Amino acid sequence: METTKEIFNDRKSEVAHYFDVICDLENNPPLNSKANDSVFFKILKSNMLLMLYNLVEATMVSGITEIYNLIKCEEITYENLSNEIKDLWVSEQTYSFTDPSFNRTTYKERVKDIINGIVNGATTIILPDTIKRNGGNLDDKEIKKMCDKHGIRYNASDDNGDLFKVKKCRNQLAHGVDSFSNFARDLTISDLEQIMNGVINFIIGIRMLSADLKGMEEFYKNKLFLDSK
Repeated sequence: METTKEIFNDRKSEVAHYFDVICDLENNPPLNSKANDSVFFKILKSNMLLMLYNLVEATMVSGITEIYNLIKCEEITYENLSNEIKDLWVSEQTYSFTDPSFNRTTYKERVKDIINGIVNGATTIILPDTIKRNGGNLDDKEIKKMCDKHGIRYNASDDNGDLFKVKKCRNQLAHGVDSFSNFARDLTISDLEQIMNGVINFIIGIRMLSADLKGMEEFYKNKLFLDSK
């Protein structure tokens, strides 16, 4: 999980540095500079929330992708997977079944392929499409649901709704519902710090309260995606 840890630490450092710059601008506003403009300052605050969402999604996508890649590289077959990963794999294989153009013959052939693959011990290849379908909507509930589906343990809470605020900012701005100068206009420096700490602590909590992402790393290194029988 070295890649995921590096991504988490890099993004966390970026956000911390950005926050320090905002604090400096508020406490020591430059004279005769556009950086001292109140509209620009509101834009900076909204952008910080986007950076926090970037941290959340980048870390989660990387962590799950590393797990999927390990399963693929070690050529682990269906029968040796945990029930949680089996369910995810089956869901992934049958995702296209909801397509209205999927006729009976195509359905039957697809089912035969899946069954033959399992019976013949075909290598299980899990692509990260499952998590990507949540793109742009990762708040505390979605992340916990994702972990539960994989069997990843965690100890995290978002009592202040910080991840929801960050996700809402991402979606409102990405879809043009709101403007950068308006969305975070009422947030104070103290509010931003609370949201930043809340988001980072939640992501750490998903990894069992360890700054080195121990929970997900334990799932990866101890191969907890395997059948425990």
